[in-house]
Amino acid sequence: MADLTQQTLEKAKGLAPWRPNLPWWVVLIEGLAIGGMGVLLIWNPDASSINAAIFFTAVLLIIGIVQLWAVIRNKLPEHLDGMVAARGAIATFAGATILLLLYLDLLTLGAGRVIFGLAAIVFGILGILIFFGGGQRQLRSVVIDSLFFLVAGAVMLYAQWHGGEFVTAATSWLGWLSLAVGLGLIGYAIWRLQKDKVPAVAQPS
Repeated sequence: MADLTQQTLEKAKGLAPWRPNLPWWVVLIEGLAIGGMGVLLIWNPDASSINAAIFFTAVLLIIGIVQLWAVIRNKLPEHLDGMVAARGAIATFAGATILLLLYLDLLTLGAGRVIFGLAAIVFGILGILIFFGGGQRQLRSVVIDSLFFLVAGAVMLYAQWHGGEFVTAATSWLGWLSLAVGLGLIGYAIWRLQKDKVPAVAQPS
């Protein structure tokens, strides 16, 4: 009886509307957001660092909300839920805090850089830990946005302590980096979508 129950559970799991990996639409949203930000930064390379920070913050907030939603909807393997939830919560909290303080006109440039920089670095580190902690097959795209935000966070913190012409130069090349990462994520999402559409090969009985 126990064997029959186990077999039934395994079959039900195979028919579930999710698979043990990050949904393709999550990757697509990340790609569109990061790529769109890159286009804006390239289009106006003289944008101030605060505008670049707002773009990065909005993307971080979007990714955080989407990842929390994926956890809530049971879209991820159980052993990755906790780390992904923590990663999404940090991104959501930092992004919402920065945008709220900005809206209330309580955010200074230095505080915004520090909050974003620290949150982006922690976000990136958690993503890499998820990848090497068992997410190589399930969450391949996580290493892409993790490295991206690690770099972005480090740049923001560096800009806070050095400032000057470095901020203007960094805005331009971060725009190109954003565009490249965004296109890579969009391509990966499309590949995942096409792969999911391929019908499974029937096994011989």
